[in-house]
Amino acid sequence: VKVLFHNIFTSGIGYVKVLFNTDRIPQEDMVYAGLLKVVLGAVSTKHYSYGELADEINLNSGGVNFSIVSYPSLEDPDQFTGMFAGTARVLYEKLDFAFEMLEEILLRSKLTDEKRLGEILDETMSRARMRLENSSHSSAAMRAASYYSPLSSFYDRTGGIGFYQFLEKITERCSKEEGYRLKLGKKLMEVAKTLFTASNMTVSYTADEEGYGRLPAALAAFKAVLPEGNGIRYPYEFK
Repeated sequence: VKVLFHNIFTSGIGYVKVLFNTDRIPQEDMVYAGLLKVVLGAVSTKHYSYGELADEINLNSGGVNFSIVSYPSLEDPDQFTGMFAGTARVLYEKLDFAFEMLEEILLRSKLTDEKRLGEILDETMSRARMRLENSSHSSAAMRAASYYSPLSSFYDRTGGIGFYQFLEKITERCSKEEGYRLKLGKKLMEVAKTLFTASNMTVSYTADEEGYGRLPAALAAFKAVLPEGNGIRYPYEFK
Protein backbone atom coordinates (compact mmCIF):
# COMPACT_ATOMS: atom_id res chain seq x y z
CA VAL A 1 0.00 0.00 0.00
CA LYS A 2 1.35 3.42 -0.89
CA VAL A 3 1.70 5.44 2.32
CA LEU A 4 2.27 9.20 2.42
CA PHE A 5 3.96 9.74 5.79
CA HIS A 6 3.99 13.26 7.24
CA ASN A 7 6.64 13.19 9.99
CA ILE A 8 5.37 15.86 12.37
CA PHE A 9 5.22 16.06 16.17
CA THR A 10 1.53 15.57 17.06
CA SER A 11 1.56 15.10 20.86
CA GLY A 12 0.90 11.36 20.52
CA ILE A 13 -2.07 11.65 18.14
CA GLY A 14 -2.12 9.82 14.81
CA TYR A 15 -4.07 11.33 11.92
CA VAL A 16 -4.86 8.59 9.41
CA LYS A 17 -6.60 9.12 6.09
CA VAL A 18 -7.53 6.12 3.95
CA LEU A 19 -8.05 7.19 0.33
CA PHE A 20 -9.82 5.33 -2.49
CA ASN A 21 -9.58 6.66 -6.05
CA THR A 22 -13.01 7.56 -7.44
CA ASP A 23 -11.96 6.60 -10.98
CA ARG A 24 -12.94 3.02 -10.11
CA ILE A 25 -16.62 3.92 -10.52
CA PRO A 26 -18.35 5.16 -13.71
CA GLN A 27 -18.85 8.92 -13.93
CA GLU A 28 -22.64 8.63 -13.72
CA ASP A 29 -22.25 6.93 -10.32
CA MET A 30 -20.27 9.83 -8.84
CA VAL A 31 -23.46 11.28 -7.29
CA TYR A 32 -23.95 8.01 -5.40
CA ALA A 33 -20.42 8.31 -4.01
CA GLY A 34 -21.47 11.77 -2.80
CA LEU A 35 -24.44 10.20 -1.00
CA LEU A 36 -22.30 7.34 0.34
CA LYS A 37 -20.04 9.76 2.21
CA VAL A 38 -23.13 11.00 4.10
CA VAL A 39 -24.64 7.59 4.82
CA LEU A 40 -21.50 5.82 6.08
CA GLY A 41 -21.22 6.14 9.84
CA ALA A 42 -24.88 7.16 10.11
CA VAL A 43 -26.34 3.67 9.57
CA SER A 44 -26.04 0.55 11.70
CA THR A 45 -23.36 -2.03 10.92
CA LYS A 46 -23.15 -5.79 11.45
CA HIS A 47 -21.90 -5.40 15.04
CA TYR A 48 -23.25 -1.96 16.11
CA SER A 49 -26.43 0.05 15.92
CA TYR A 50 -25.72 3.54 14.57
CA GLY A 51 -26.07 4.95 18.09
CA GLU A 52 -23.64 2.41 19.55
CA LEU A 53 -21.25 3.06 16.69
CA ALA A 54 -21.18 6.80 17.41
CA ASP A 55 -20.65 6.15 21.13
CA GLU A 56 -17.79 3.71 20.47
CA ILE A 57 -16.06 6.16 18.13
CA ASN A 58 -16.49 9.13 20.49
CA LEU A 59 -15.17 7.17 23.48
CA ASN A 60 -12.03 5.93 21.73
CA SER A 61 -11.08 8.54 19.15
CA GLY A 62 -11.29 12.11 17.98
CA GLY A 63 -13.78 11.09 15.30
CA VAL A 64 -14.16 9.06 12.11
CA ASN A 65 -15.37 11.02 9.09
CA PHE A 66 -15.93 10.50 5.38
CA SER A 67 -15.57 12.97 2.53
CA ILE A 68 -14.78 13.31 -1.15
CA VAL A 69 -11.61 15.26 -1.88
CA SER A 70 -9.57 16.08 -4.96
CA TYR A 71 -5.92 16.72 -5.64
CA PRO A 72 -5.28 18.95 -8.70
CA SER A 73 -2.21 18.36 -10.84
CA LEU A 74 0.39 21.12 -10.49
CA GLU A 75 1.52 20.46 -14.07
CA ASP A 76 -1.92 20.55 -15.71
CA PRO A 77 -4.73 22.46 -13.94
CA ASP A 78 -7.34 20.53 -15.95
CA GLN A 79 -6.17 17.23 -14.45
CA PHE A 80 -6.96 16.06 -10.92
CA THR A 81 -7.31 12.93 -8.81
CA GLY A 82 -10.63 12.42 -7.04
CA MET A 83 -10.59 10.44 -3.80
CA PHE A 84 -13.12 9.03 -1.34
CA ALA A 85 -11.54 9.59 2.07
CA GLY A 86 -12.09 7.96 5.45
CA THR A 87 -10.36 9.95 8.20
CA ALA A 88 -9.69 9.02 11.83
CA ARG A 89 -7.88 10.78 14.69
CA VAL A 90 -6.61 8.53 17.49
CA LEU A 91 -3.88 8.21 20.11
CA TYR A 92 -0.99 6.06 18.84
CA GLU A 93 -2.02 3.10 21.00
CA LYS A 94 -5.53 3.26 19.51
CA LEU A 95 -4.41 2.99 15.87
CA ASP A 96 -5.73 -0.58 15.64
CA PHE A 97 -9.12 0.73 16.77
CA ALA A 98 -9.15 3.32 13.97
CA PHE A 99 -8.67 0.66 11.30
CA GLU A 100 -11.20 -1.65 13.00
CA MET A 101 -13.83 1.11 12.85
CA LEU A 102 -13.01 1.92 9.23
CA GLU A 103 -13.30 -1.79 8.42
CA GLU A 104 -16.64 -2.07 10.24
CA ILE A 105 -18.13 0.98 8.51
CA LEU A 106 -16.74 0.50 5.00
CA LEU A 107 -17.42 -3.23 4.74
CA ARG A 108 -20.32 -4.01 7.11
CA SER A 109 -22.69 -1.03 7.01
CA LYS A 110 -26.37 -1.93 6.54
CA LEU A 111 -26.99 0.24 3.51
CA THR A 112 -30.35 -1.36 2.72
CA ASP A 113 -32.00 -0.27 5.99
CA GLU A 114 -34.89 1.51 4.25
CA LYS A 115 -36.23 3.35 7.30
CA ARG A 116 -32.84 4.75 8.32
CA LEU A 117 -31.95 5.60 4.72
CA GLY A 118 -35.13 7.68 4.45
CA GLU A 119 -34.28 9.56 7.65
CA ILE A 120 -30.76 10.29 6.42
CA LEU A 121 -32.07 11.52 3.06
CA ASP A 122 -34.46 13.95 4.75
CA GLU A 123 -31.69 15.27 7.04
CA THR A 124 -29.24 15.59 4.14
CA MET A 125 -31.77 17.46 2.00
CA SER A 126 -32.48 19.89 4.83
CA ARG A 127 -28.79 20.54 5.49
CA ALA A 128 -27.99 20.88 1.79
CA ARG A 129 -30.79 23.41 1.32
CA MET A 130 -29.60 25.39 4.35
CA ARG A 131 -26.02 25.33 3.08
CA LEU A 132 -27.10 26.58 -0.35
CA GLU A 133 -29.15 29.39 1.19
CA ASN A 134 -26.39 30.45 3.58
CA SER A 135 -23.64 30.43 0.96
CA SER A 136 -25.56 31.03 -2.25
CA HIS A 137 -22.81 33.26 -3.69
CA SER A 138 -20.14 30.54 -3.46
CA SER A 139 -22.60 27.86 -4.60
CA ALA A 140 -23.44 29.93 -7.69
CA ALA A 141 -19.75 30.55 -8.38
CA MET A 142 -19.01 26.81 -8.16
CA ARG A 143 -21.95 26.02 -10.43
CA ALA A 144 -20.78 28.56 -13.01
CA ALA A 145 -17.21 27.24 -12.84
CA SER A 146 -18.48 23.70 -13.41
CA TYR A 147 -19.15 24.65 -17.05
CA TYR A 148 -15.47 25.25 -17.81
CA SER A 149 -13.49 23.60 -14.98
CA PRO A 150 -13.25 19.78 -14.68
CA LEU A 151 -12.44 20.09 -10.97
CA SER A 152 -15.46 22.32 -10.28
CA SER A 153 -17.62 19.92 -12.29
CA PHE A 154 -16.45 17.07 -10.05
CA TYR A 155 -17.30 19.02 -6.89
CA ASP A 156 -20.67 20.08 -8.30
CA ARG A 157 -21.62 16.43 -8.80
CA THR A 158 -20.49 15.30 -5.36
CA GLY A 159 -21.51 18.21 -3.13
CA GLY A 160 -22.75 21.25 -5.03
CA ILE A 161 -25.95 22.27 -6.81
CA GLY A 162 -25.73 19.24 -9.11
CA PHE A 163 -25.65 16.98 -6.05
CA TYR A 164 -28.58 18.86 -4.48
CA GLN A 165 -30.64 18.30 -7.63
CA PHE A 166 -29.80 14.60 -7.42
CA LEU A 167 -30.98 14.56 -3.79
CA GLU A 168 -34.27 16.21 -4.81
CA LYS A 169 -34.81 13.59 -7.49
CA ILE A 170 -34.17 10.53 -5.31
CA THR A 171 -36.11 11.95 -2.34
CA GLU A 172 -39.14 12.39 -4.61
CA ARG A 173 -38.74 8.85 -5.96
CA CYS A 174 -38.51 7.48 -2.41
CA SER A 175 -41.86 9.08 -1.55
CA LYS A 176 -43.61 7.89 -4.72
CA GLU A 177 -42.04 4.55 -5.70
CA GLU A 178 -42.53 1.59 -3.43
CA GLY A 179 -39.26 -0.32 -3.01
CA TYR A 180 -37.08 2.50 -4.35
CA ARG A 181 -35.23 2.92 -1.04
CA LEU A 182 -34.17 -0.72 -1.23
CA LYS A 183 -32.96 -0.17 -4.81
CA LEU A 184 -31.04 2.90 -3.66
CA GLY A 185 -29.42 0.96 -0.81
CA LYS A 186 -28.35 -1.80 -3.19
CA LYS A 187 -26.85 0.79 -5.53
CA LEU A 188 -24.84 2.26 -2.64
CA MET A 189 -23.62 -1.26 -1.79
CA GLU A 190 -22.52 -1.74 -5.39
CA VAL A 191 -20.58 1.56 -5.39
CA ALA A 192 -18.98 0.74 -2.02
CA LYS A 193 -17.90 -2.71 -3.19
CA THR A 194 -16.22 -1.22 -6.27
CA LEU A 195 -14.52 1.63 -4.40
CA PHE A 196 -13.22 0.00 -1.23
CA THR A 197 -10.62 -2.45 -2.53
CA ALA A 198 -7.03 -3.20 -1.57
CA SER A 199 -5.65 -2.34 -5.02
CA ASN A 200 -7.40 1.05 -4.95
CA MET A 201 -6.08 2.24 -1.59
CA THR A 202 -3.60 4.95 -0.62
CA VAL A 203 -2.96 5.98 2.99
CA SER A 204 -1.93 9.40 4.31
CA TYR A 205 -0.61 9.33 7.88
CA THR A 206 0.51 12.23 10.05
CA ALA A 207 2.51 11.34 13.18
CA ASP A 208 6.11 11.17 14.38
CA GLU A 209 8.44 8.15 14.04
CA GLU A 210 6.97 6.48 17.14
CA GLY A 211 3.46 6.71 15.73
CA TYR A 212 4.59 5.48 12.32
CA GLY A 213 6.10 2.37 13.89
CA ARG A 214 2.61 1.15 14.75
CA LEU A 215 1.20 1.64 11.24
CA PRO A 216 2.53 -1.35 9.20
CA ALA A 217 0.87 -4.07 11.31
CA ALA A 218 -2.44 -2.21 11.64
CA LEU A 219 -2.54 -1.41 7.92
CA ALA A 220 -1.63 -4.97 6.92
CA ALA A 221 -4.56 -6.32 8.94
CA PHE A 222 -6.90 -3.77 7.32
CA LYS A 223 -5.69 -4.54 3.81
CA ALA A 224 -6.17 -8.28 4.37
CA VAL A 225 -9.95 -7.91 4.81
CA LEU A 226 -10.49 -5.71 1.72
CA PRO A 227 -11.40 -7.34 -1.60
CA GLU A 228 -8.65 -7.10 -4.20
CA GLY A 229 -10.70 -5.29 -6.88
CA ASN A 230 -10.80 -5.74 -10.65
CA GLY A 231 -8.56 -2.79 -11.56
CA ILE A 232 -11.00 -1.30 -14.11
CA ARG A 233 -10.76 2.50 -14.26
CA TYR A 234 -13.16 5.14 -15.59
CA PRO A 235 -11.30 8.40 -16.28
CA TYR A 236 -13.33 11.52 -15.47
CA GLU A 237 -14.50 12.91 -18.83
CA PHE A 238 -15.33 16.58 -18.70
CA LYS A 239 -17.93 17.85 -21.18
